[in-house]
Amino acid sequence: MINESIIKQFEEQGVYIARGMLSSEEVADIRAAMDQINAAQEKKNSAVFHPHEKHSVFKKIMTLPKITQSAAKLVRGEKVQGLQSAMYFKAPGSLGRDAHQENFYHRTEPGATVTVWMALDKADPDNGAMWGYPGSHREGILPIHEDKERMNLDTGDQGFKKDRGLSCEIPQKYADKKTFLNVEPGDVIFVHNQIIHGSDENRTADRFRRAFICVYIREGCEFYQGDHAKRKPIDVQSAAMGGLG
Repeated sequence: MINESIIKQFEEQGVYIARGMLSSEEVADIRAAMDQINAAQEKKNSAVFHPHEKHSVFKKIMTLPKITQSAAKLVRGEKVQGLQSAMYFKAPGSLGRDAHQENFYHRTEPGATVTVWMALDKADPDNGAMWGYPGSHREGILPIHEDKERMNLDTGDQGFKKDRGLSCEIPQKYADKKTFLNVEPGDVIFVHNQIIHGSDENRTADRFRRAFICVYIREGCEFYQGDHAKRKPIDVQSAAMGGLG
């Protein structure tokens, strides 16, 4: 599905949306697995880090060849390893995420990681769709502006923090380039590790914006584990053949 033209587009824009990459059955399976995990949470609808360690469906999706092979092509690698996964509910009224760059956290080579954002609901500006600034991945890691009043307003049961209040600088030349990444269930957004992106509040009364997210890294690249993220290499190649159990 990922050809050289798409790779060049990704390297030019810093983001690519693969429409309908997940089947309706795969979307339904992920939703059901999320519901099972959520039912056991004390704080309902809170984000969960590394759900692939909690439910076999997330392991299965994380190791799908159509996902891992696409990720490998976009990071210009022969193979990738998994690095982390997360699931988000973004219930009505949930806050968004400040402008940020993935590589501020991953601390690896530019373009060595790609975030794969799998839509489980229709997402648009009303319910907090992701937005990005195409081309901003070329700017390197940008300065952070700290706003203590916005910090860590949504810390989950597991200590997961969205790091609000640490917005990265948006260079003036991108001021009019904010682009909403509107998606349908089954669409998959591939995000370059240095593009500026974020999301706004879910302003709807009854629409969730659920997503399953995986990060992949070009095999052999170093990265920062993280105090909260606890990133570690995941063998998604042999896992696709049962290596994760």
